Amino acid sequence: MCLLGRGAAQNGDAELRVAFQKLYARIDGAMERQNAAGLERLIAADGRVTAGPLNVSLRGYLSNTMKVAGLSRQSEVTDVRMDGADAVVTVKVHFTVASGGPKRESDGLNRDRWVRSGEGWVCKESAGIGGEPKIRPTSAEEAKPVIAELRARAARLTTVAPGAEMDDLDAFGAAVGDARIVALGEATHGTRKFYQMNHRLVEYLVRKKGFTVLSTESNWPDALGVDRYIKSPGDAPAPTGVAEMDDLVKWMRAQNAARGVGHLLTWTGFDMRGVGAAADLAQGYVWRHAPELGRGAEDAYEAARRIDEEPFSNTFLAGAKEAERRAGEVLAQFDAHQAEWVRASSKTEWRDARHAAATVVAACAMRVEGSGFGHRDAAMARNVE
Repeated sequence: MCLLGRGAAQNGDAELRVAFQKLYARIDGAMERQNAAGLERLIAADGRVTAGPLNVSLRGYLSNTMKVAGLSRQSEVTDVRMDGADAVVTVKVHFTVASGGPKRESDGLNRDRWVRSGEGWVCKESAGIGGEPKIRPTSAEEAKPVIAELRARAARLTTVAPGAEMDDLDAFGAAVGDARIVALGEATHGTRKFYQMNHRLVEYLVRKKGFTVLSTESNWPDALGVDRYIKSPGDAPAPTGVAEMDDLVKWMRAQNAARGVGHLLTWTGFDMRGVGAAADLAQGYVWRHAPELGRGAEDAYEAARRIDEEPFSNTFLAGAKEAERRAGEVLAQFDAHQAEWVRASSKTEWRDARHAAATVVAACAMRVEGSGFGHRDAAMARNVE
């Protein structure tokens, strides 16, 4: 049965919201009852969910989220707009987890794209565009020692704008001291001022402390493209897609142009959220320099590539150990043939391809051990037992 006819958009936003509110109520109910079949009827088979760097199967994400003990959710549709034949829905989602200690609550804001199927509407894309945990307000008495500590120790920042004078960052420099690794974080992903402040701190670390490597929460093979950009001439656009991050990338590129070979800044990634790019890099290298092993590498990576499609699904997790073993066989070939493959290519090309092969193994191992993703919502989703 089609739940919303083609003429519905002509009857006003109110009617659209009511119709989609009923669909979200069905999703909420299916998750609370752990009704996987009912949930799948409302989600496209190839549906995806994105939130910051998270980009995974929507069905897998929701079906495993609903297994969190004591989880309930209530959705409120705030806006529906027709985009051709599709419906773009903005929805607030309130999560409650009433098990494993004190009750925890959080709010999310999603922008979802729904498409028509033979049986009605199904959700094709869900993009997280906001959200925060609901935390009990701190009482005035509890806040007193915190306020006193801040008054005694806090250093005022004059600006978050990159390129500004750095005198107000002396306290930051003192805290860094002679550390070789500095971690920069933020209270929320995607906040413009946090991006700008991190950019400013990177400038300080490079200019005042001599740092040369920036590593981000991104897949290492994907970060190679950014690294090539900041170290290469030409007018190709900065490849991050986030304006404030692009500003930092362009600044690093300008620094490298002025520094010269031997003193270049490096951009890299330390995450293993997917395996596609790493598998492509390692597999392509094998095909080029040991084509007789290429088909075996493709076969070995077949199961590992499912991480990109269904990282939270029970079917993948059940086979993750085998995927890790097969990926390990490809990695072993890199070590067994190191000398001849380096001669056929170069030490750098072999090193990068070998590291990509190791990344695939590590990504599979991470799922085997149940460590999953670092994203807050994904961390909740993986507590399925």
